[in-house]
Amino acid sequence: MNKRIFLSLFITMLALTNVPASYAKPLQTQMTLDGNLDVDVNKAKVDGNILMVVLTYINASSTDASIKYALKDVYYIDKKDSLKYHVLRDSKKEWLAAPVARGSIARETGIAASPILIKAEGRATVWFRFPAPSPGTKKIDLIVPGILPFDNLALSK
Repeated sequence: MNKRIFLSLFITMLALTNVPASYAKPLQTQMTLDGNLDVDVNKAKVDGNILMVVLTYINASSTDASIKYALKDVYYIDKKDSLKYHVLRDSKKEWLAAPVARGSIARETGIAASPILIKAEGRATVWFRFPAPSPGTKKIDLIVPGILPFDNLALSK
């Protein structure tokens, strides 16, 4: 094998082994209701009494997009006990999620909550903390405004 081919294969192998963790295979993917974005669930993990969920919005189009929605409208349904759980708030009534502005997934501008811009071919990540589901629950239905439901989303421990 000549040096040029070997070097090319070596560089390709290095590139494939250095894929960022955020680009790992998602647990589940849905699209926004308008079809403009794909949304990956990258993490749905129970740790003690908390369920952590991480989403990545992916804009594969050639035009910019944006997201903004109220945190009070984000919840999951415990499939085992048919219970509904909302995003947690701390003792100061602050949402346990990010990025948050004025009770929404948004950016603070100083005078208002502004939608999160997702540039063409760009990404944006958001996260939420919920109360953990009942012991033994292995799947939930996650509901986030503007996205098709994440039905039967498998949880990790």
